[in-house]
Amino acid sequence: MITWRIADVALVRARLAAGALGDAPTPRMLGTILLRAHQCDAAGRLRRALLRFGGALLADDVGLGKTYTALAAADGLGRLLVVGPASLRFMWRQSLDATGMHADFLSFETLSRRVVDRASGRHASTETVAYDVVIVDEAHHARNPATRRYANLAALTESSRVLLLTATPVHNARDDLDALLALFLGSRVRQAVPGDLAAAIVRRTHGDVRLVGTPARAPPIWLQARTDSAVLAAVLEIPPASPPRDGGVANALVTLGLVRAWSSTDAALRATLRRRVARADSLADALIAGRHPTSLELRAWVVGDDATQLAFPELVTQDRSRVDTSELLDLVSAHAAGGRRALRALAQCKGCADHSRRELLRRVRADHAGRRMVVFSQYAESVRAMFSHLVQDGGVCAVTAHGAVVAGGRLSRAEALARFAPRALRVRPPSRADVITMLIATDLLSEGLNLQDAAVVVHLDLPWTPARLAQRMGRVWRLGSDHTDVFEYAIAPPPPAERIAAVITRLHEKAVAARTAMGIELSPLLHPLASPSSTHTQNRTGAESPARLPDVPGASEQIRQLLLQWLEQLSHVRPEDGSTAVAVGDEPSTIVAAVRAPFDGWLAAVATGQQVRLVGRRLGDDATTDPTRLLTMVRAAGGVPCAARPASSERAAAELNEFLRFTTAATVAGLADSGSSAHARISSRIACLVAASPPHRRAAISRLAAKANRAISGVAGAGVERALARLLRPTEDATEGLTEPEQWLQRITELARSARLSAEDDAGHTVVPAILLLSND
Repeated sequence: MITWRIADVALVRARLAAGALGDAPTPRMLGTILLRAHQCDAAGRLRRALLRFGGALLADDVGLGKTYTALAAADGLGRLLVVGPASLRFMWRQSLDATGMHADFLSFETLSRRVVDRASGRHASTETVAYDVVIVDEAHHARNPATRRYANLAALTESSRVLLLTATPVHNARDDLDALLALFLGSRVRQAVPGDLAAAIVRRTHGDVRLVGTPARAPPIWLQARTDSAVLAAVLEIPPASPPRDGGVANALVTLGLVRAWSSTDAALRATLRRRVARADSLADALIAGRHPTSLELRAWVVGDDATQLAFPELVTQDRSRVDTSELLDLVSAHAAGGRRALRALAQCKGCADHSRRELLRRVRADHAGRRMVVFSQYAESVRAMFSHLVQDGGVCAVTAHGAVVAGGRLSRAEALARFAPRALRVRPPSRADVITMLIATDLLSEGLNLQDAAVVVHLDLPWTPARLAQRMGRVWRLGSDHTDVFEYAIAPPPPAERIAAVITRLHEKAVAARTAMGIELSPLLHPLASPSSTHTQNRTGAESPARLPDVPGASEQIRQLLLQWLEQLSHVRPEDGSTAVAVGDEPSTIVAAVRAPFDGWLAAVATGQQVRLVGRRLGDDATTDPTRLLTMVRAAGGVPCAARPASSERAAAELNEFLRFTTAATVAGLADSGSSAHARISSRIACLVAASPPHRRAAISRLAAKANRAISGVAGAGVERALARLLRPTEDATEGLTEPEQWLQRITELARSARLSAEDDAGHTVVPAILLLSND
C-alpha cells in the first residue's frame, strides 16, 4: 500500500525526472575523443538498454556522432565486433585508434556469403570467436529476415549483446524496424509495450540536440534539365517482355526502370536499354532452340553491356523437354525490336539532356565557388557520363564500385576520399594539383563516411527510398563541419517521367511510414510544399517541417527535454527540508504535490529493482507508460503549484496500486512475456517428454524439464529463437530421439544460459518515490 506525504512541487518534479532520466550526462574523454553532452547521455541510455534487453538501437539523425556514442556505450562490456558495409572498414579503424579501443570488423558483404552451420547456428570456420557485444553499423542493410545476411547476423548475435546503428531504420514500412529490433527482442517485439520500445531506442534529431558548430541546412533547390520527349515516347512504346520460365520481372516494373534511368541520364537509359535488348536476344536464342530458360540460366550466359553470349542454350538450359515456343518468340522479338527503336531515338537526340544536366552542375559549382561538392546518382553509367565531360573543369573525381578515377587516371577509393576530405578523414592535405573539389559518386559513398569538408550535395537523380536521400545529405550535414551552412540541390525528374513513375509520390509515401514509426523527419525535398517548382524555408537548426507525429522515440525524447528542465529548476528552488537530493529510493514514503492542469490526472515514478518508469493517468483513461500518451501529461505537469487535496492523493494512490497489481498479475500469468512460437513449441515438447518418460526416470527428467523451462523463459532474440526451432527437429522426425530426453533438455538449458543477456532488473521490491497530481479545479 502506498503511504504518502505532501512535499514541494519542485522536489516532486525533480524526483520524477531523476528516476526517469537516470544519471545526468557529463562529457568525458574516450581515448583522445572528447564526447559531447548529447553523446554521453545517449551512451548511458544505450548501456542501460544493452544490460536490460540485450540490445539497443541508436537511430540519431545523420551527422550527430553515432560512432563514438556507440563505442562509449560498449566500452568495458567485453570483446567487441563491428559489422558494417565494407566501405566503412577504414573509418572504423580510425575511430577505434582514436578511442584506444579494439574490435574486429566483419563486412555485410562477407556476412552475406558465409555459410551457417544449421546444427549449431555458428559460422562454418576453423575457429569460433565469441563476442560480448556486436555493433551493427548501417543496420538497415539487415532489415530483411528472409535473407542469408539476416540469418547469419541472428546466429552471430545469438549470445551477444547487439547495438544497432542507423539513422534510417525504416526504408519501406514498419516491418523494417520490427525486424531490426527482433535481433535482440525476438518475437516479443510484436507485443512490446511502447515504454519498453522507448527504453531500447535512442532517436534524436538535429533540432533536439541543437549542437553549437553544426551547420544550418539551407532550403533545398530543385533544378530542371531539358529533355527530349520523343525518347520517352519510344520507351513507352516498347512492347511487353516475355518472362523466363520461372516468372521474371513484371512488365510495369520493366517500364518503370527504363523511365527512372531516362530521368537520370541518357547514358543510364542507353545502358539499361542495351541490357534489356541483350536479355531479349538471349531468351530468343533459347526459344529458337526449343528451350525456355530460367532467370538464373539467362544470367549465366549474358554479361556486360554488350551481352556476350557464353554458351549454347542447349547446353546451359537444364530443362531438356522441347516446348512450343513460337508465341513466346514473337513477344520476345517484338520487345527487342522496341528496345532498338528506343536506342535509335536516343541516338538522334544527340545527348541534349545530358548536356543540360552538366550545365546545371557547372552552375551550382560556380554559385558555390570555394566549397566542395558531392554529386550522387543511382547509376554508375550516369557517374561516368558526367565525369567524362566535367573532368576538363579540373578537380573532378568519379567514384563507383570499380574504384575512383581523376584526370590523371585511376586511384584507390581511399586516396580519392583523402584528396577530397582530408580534414574529416584526419589525413595530410594533398598538394594543390591533387585537390579534389567535386566528387561524382554512386550511393556507395552515401553511408557512414565523413565528408564534412564539403558543403554542397546534388542529387543527380532520386533514389528508391527517402532514407537514401537522408544518407546522402548526411555526408556533409554533420558534427565537426567548419561550414556555417550546407546546401542541397536536386535535378527533378522530367515532368512527363514524374507523371508516369510518380517518383516523388512514392518517396513521400515511404517517408510518411518512416515518420510514423520513428519520427524520422521528411526530407525537405519531400515536404508537401516542396516540388520542382517551389521550395520552402528552414530555420537555423535544420529543416523546417510540420509538427512531429506521436511516434514513440520522438515522444520519449520530448519528455526527456521537459524532465531535464525540471532538474534544472530544482537548483533555483530550495526544498522545504533544505535538501537538494533527488535520489529515487531513499524516501520511506511517497512524496506528493499538485499543479494546475487542463485536465485531472496524475504522474508517478515507479521503481522496481534498478528500473524506474514514468506512469501517468488522465481522468477517464487507463494508467499508461506509453510515451505518446505521457507527453501530454508531462507538458501539463509544468503548471503552477496548487494545494494537494487529501482525497485526490488517496485516489491517485489507489489507482496506481491497481495499475501495479494488474501489471504484476500479467507478468505472473505470462501475458507480459509471451515469447515466440519457438518458445511455445519447446515448452510443449518438454511437457510431452515428461509425460512420456518411464516412471523410474520421471523424477530426474522432471527436474531437468523445470530447469530448461526456467532457462528459456527469459531469453530473446532472433538468433536464439531460430536455434530453439532447430532443436525441435531431432525429436519431430524420429521417435528414438525421445529415448534420450536428458541430453536434449541439457542442450536447451545450455543454449538458453549462453543467450541470457538481459539484467534481472525488473525483479525486487516496488516503490513509488513521487506522485504529481494534475488538477483542473
